[in-house]
Amino acid sequence: MSKSLNKAMEQAFDRVRQLPEDRQAEAVAILDDIAAHEAESIRLSEAQQREVARRLADPDPKYVSDQEMNRLFDRLTGA
Repeated sequence: MSKSLNKAMEQAFDRVRQLPEDRQAEAVAILDDIAAHEAESIRLSEAQQREVARRLADPDPKYVSDQEMNRLFDRLTGA
């Protein structure tokens, strides 16, 4: 973290510490939510990583037409 960002965070924390307790709790909840979403970024298992690598390395990948894809979506969504 850069020094300027670190300083800005400290200043923000100082301002939050001056707020009423219920507003401090709200700020903590918001920061927790941000951190939780960051932690939820997609992580693949080793098996999934190998499968992605295998498919990316396929010299003759198979594709479906837009019409075939639309039929699949219709079937899956009951449209």
